[in-house]
Amino acid sequence: MSEITMQLNNTSTLKKAGADYRDRKNISVFGVHAFVKQLLVKEAKGSLIVCNDVKEARSYVTGLTAMGERVSYIPDKEDELVFIKNKSGENIRERMKAFYEILTGKTDYAVATVASLLALYPNKEEYLAHIIQVGQNEERDLYDLVSTLSSSGYERVSQVTDVGEFSLRGDILDVYPANAESAIRIEFFGDEIEKIRRFDVDTQLSGEEVDSVGIAPFAEIFSFPSDISERVKNAFSDRLDLEAKSRADGIVSDILSSIEGGEIAYYQNWLLPFCAHSNICEFLGLDRVVIDDSKTCYEKMESLYKEHLSRFESMLTRGETSLMHDTSFFAPDKCINKKSVCFMSFASILSANRFFMPEAVYKMDCKPLPAYYHDFRMLANDLERWIKKDYTIRFCVSGNVKIITEDFLRDRYIPIGKNVFILDLPYEHGCIIEDEKLVYVCNFDMSARAKRKKLSGRKKDVFTAPEVGEFVVHETHGIGKCEGITKMFVMGANRDYLVISYAGNDKLYVPMENMDSLSRYISSGAPPKLSKIGGAEFKKLKEKVKQSVKQLAVDLMSLYSERLNAKGYAYNDDDALLHEFEDRFPFDETEDQLTAVEECLKDLKSGKIMDRLLCGDVGYGKTEVALRIAFKVICEGKQVAILAPTTILAKQHFETVKKRMEEFGVNCVRLTRFDSNKDIALSISKLEKGEADIAVGTHKMLSKNVKFKDLGLLILDEEQRFGVSDKEKIKDVKRNVNVLTLSATPIPRTLHMSMVGIRDISILDTPPSIRIPVQTFVTSYNDTLLCDAIMREVGRGGQVFVVYNKVASIDTFTAHLMELMPSIRFCVAHGQMPEKMLEDRIDAFVNGEHDVLVSSTIIENGIDMPRANTLFVVDSDKMGLSQLYQLKGRVGRSDRMAYAYFTYDDRKAMGENAYKRLEALASYTDFGSGFKIAMKDMEIRGAGNIMGAEQHGHMEKVGYDTYCTLLKEAIAEIEGVKINKRREVRMAVDYDAYIPETLVAEGEWRLRLYSKIAQVDDIKSREKLIGEIKDVYGDVPDPVKNLIDVALIKNLASMIRASSVTVKKAERKIYFDHISDLTNAVNAEATAYEGKLVLEEKPYLKFRSNKAMVKFLLSCRKFYAN
Repeated sequence: MSEITMQLNNTSTLKKAGADYRDRKNISVFGVHAFVKQLLVKEAKGSLIVCNDVKEARSYVTGLTAMGERVSYIPDKEDELVFIKNKSGENIRERMKAFYEILTGKTDYAVATVASLLALYPNKEEYLAHIIQVGQNEERDLYDLVSTLSSSGYERVSQVTDVGEFSLRGDILDVYPANAESAIRIEFFGDEIEKIRRFDVDTQLSGEEVDSVGIAPFAEIFSFPSDISERVKNAFSDRLDLEAKSRADGIVSDILSSIEGGEIAYYQNWLLPFCAHSNICEFLGLDRVVIDDSKTCYEKMESLYKEHLSRFESMLTRGETSLMHDTSFFAPDKCINKKSVCFMSFASILSANRFFMPEAVYKMDCKPLPAYYHDFRMLANDLERWIKKDYTIRFCVSGNVKIITEDFLRDRYIPIGKNVFILDLPYEHGCIIEDEKLVYVCNFDMSARAKRKKLSGRKKDVFTAPEVGEFVVHETHGIGKCEGITKMFVMGANRDYLVISYAGNDKLYVPMENMDSLSRYISSGAPPKLSKIGGAEFKKLKEKVKQSVKQLAVDLMSLYSERLNAKGYAYNDDDALLHEFEDRFPFDETEDQLTAVEECLKDLKSGKIMDRLLCGDVGYGKTEVALRIAFKVICEGKQVAILAPTTILAKQHFETVKKRMEEFGVNCVRLTRFDSNKDIALSISKLEKGEADIAVGTHKMLSKNVKFKDLGLLILDEEQRFGVSDKEKIKDVKRNVNVLTLSATPIPRTLHMSMVGIRDISILDTPPSIRIPVQTFVTSYNDTLLCDAIMREVGRGGQVFVVYNKVASIDTFTAHLMELMPSIRFCVAHGQMPEKMLEDRIDAFVNGEHDVLVSSTIIENGIDMPRANTLFVVDSDKMGLSQLYQLKGRVGRSDRMAYAYFTYDDRKAMGENAYKRLEALASYTDFGSGFKIAMKDMEIRGAGNIMGAEQHGHMEKVGYDTYCTLLKEAIAEIEGVKINKRREVRMAVDYDAYIPETLVAEGEWRLRLYSKIAQVDDIKSREKLIGEIKDVYGDVPDPVKNLIDVALIKNLASMIRASSVTVKKAERKIYFDHISDLTNAVNAEATAYEGKLVLEEKPYLKFRSNKAMVKFLLSCRKFYAN
């Protein structure tokens, strides 16, 4: 065994059990702690570890990884019984990555759940044949490689943005392997691989060079039996009624057309029973199996298999599945070939082992350790007792925790080397092995802060170039609709123009170098009214909005300076007790959370009165930030009030506060309508006398009879959801009290930056630490599917959201479901109910009194419902992407697999945009620009919450980007800062200036590139962009270089207030509307570059060469450096 178990005598149970397992004996071990399980598993690499559920599986992954082992987790398969066209990418990616690592020897252990044990796996030989290995300087036929990628499940696209995609542009092959952390760019020279580099899918730019790369298959089926079509046709029961037969015929038709078209990616899981397959051990080639808690695992296997057969029978009679699918799950006694593997099983108590007949049985006496970081005196007492009893104590610690441990032992004069040892190991939780007289104390036993690693999530900018069919805002002409790119022959040269349609079917042709005068129209409301071309109407509208924005800015700045000047209580710098409170937090904080806490503490310690807004999506950790600030305030003898808009939210906050603060002696009271008059009276008395530290409540807390002895902090949750009279009362409370406002709708960072100096905002936009991906299905609606989803979730002790957004017929729909499933407890909730009834129903659901909540889209924002792990949305094609994304976020908040079904009525035609929305939802975690725009859409709702209803209305009228520009200008004017507004410059050129379709074919990426070109404003950005284009697309053709130069000249000319520029083979002129636009300094600079001023109706500067004109413009940058 390793150094961790050295010095154990040969009769040690731990040593003997490890040796037996190493020698391939089937053993059972009872009474073991997680730490000891992992020690025993380490005795033999190449084990498959089977757990009861995802939580246990992931704890093995974490524990063994901390022990320095290479571990791969195999997530559960998506349902193979139900025929659904879906693509839940993250799950597929993780499975494929695990398969590749195990089969290529890049991992030591595989971890899976019981459900994965019963599932079907690909044919091993076929899978191995489709693993691709490529290296630099290798000879490889490019088109053979493309063909292999296609047959391995990779989808060919114009530009790679996600896992499972590849693209080919000339001699450049881009691919995003399932097993890689980033996409790979393979550059060929003839048949030789010249270069392999990683690249960023957001920017498309290459990075680190690599010598070789392995590409895992992105499929589980690689070939079909010759009679597959006949098999599928004959696979359904011949005793179906008309409706069921129609459904079965539809499935057969879909499958056959997909097989013929070679597009089987969507139906991989469903088709596996028809093709060559294997069980998990045959496929992975593993001959050792560890069963964690054998009794529970076997019972779970039986339960899952029984559920499978029951579902199979039910779905077969409805034409939803085929006769072949009774074998889409292995029977418990068939999932492992027992003769070819050796077993080790763990169990907490002695019980019969139904997996195998053990050759040796071991019993151990293991006990968990308390959290010593709560009180090191407890550790000192335990150490004294253990040393007296001659126990061996091993501290397996690393980093700062090792230093803490060394200091602790030194301070207590405990020598290292006899009974006590320190091993530099990053293990997590230790235990006591009583029968070995052995103690392991690990990092998380000594310090909760050992796990406080900062989690960084990727914060992506939203791509703002418009797509065809979308609304745009031109800074002069206003709101129009993007019709696409058209090529025109103008002044003897080919140019591309973006066509924008306006009211009255007028068209505006925008030269591509002027794309920066356009922004995407993003709003959370209905489609906008098109502006009239010409700009007069839009100019008036902007002026009206600007006046309103200016008044808002004045009010906000006045409030801001008032708060800065007001004297508040300055909290001290001693945060020792706060750190102890933080140590009790059982999860990893995100970087954003830690930053937000620091920002709030800085406010409190400054002595100014805090008024900070904390924004972030549900589950991003706002409550924990608020609790830490509340605890700091309480530590200094002041009181805290948490005000929530609904009784349910207040109830949940109260439970959280009690759970987190009670052990510190914090006295918490609640004021809601759920509390009796007697309890409320007692709570009010405690607050007035200072006997209660923190109060959680609804608007009841704003009553005149509620008085605090010394209120130090008000935490407002979702302030915009309070009524007008409540908001007025809140204003009164806020005057001289620190305020932290929480908002569940994110706000855009651009708005945040626009408001610096007039509003303190902290943003949480880093996703929470690892969640199990939500299994997402997009399919047509049918009762069988809905019943199946509900029965499965309720069967595993969970709850279901059914979103049905037609309030008029929601009761009829629910009655229909009750008829189909009489054993299920349903409740209905929608926004047209009286508020009290709505709250009571949601509260009853949260308390587990109902299994299914049938609701409109009002599923409560911010309410924690961890048992609800299945979402079923009816008519999802009628909803916006941001709305669907928010609904999807309601599930998947616990450590259990969550399911989201987005359904549509296949009897009605679906628009292309609706289909795209649903496709984006079902695709991978890094969604395309559609997803990012949806996030922006959601942020704008958040912006409306912060700025108020009137300002939200203005945003809708002029578009979000224009609104932000107007806000920035208004603040600058009030502060007396001069803004040099950009001017739109018209360019007249007789050079070909466009992006050939042979270089970039796909519309969105052409627009992205045009958008980048339009922003080139110096030589450095010009050279950088040319380098980027060459990196991504190969050699840069002259029309593209010309276009970049046109954009550069246009932007530099805009800076010097020019109105138009002529760049022709025979003339180079820079025009100004008025002589006053041309400054003396600019005119003098032109003379230095042999420029000549010509005074006509429109004055202009004339240059001898393009080079001289560009040098002049670049030289003028020094006048506008600020």
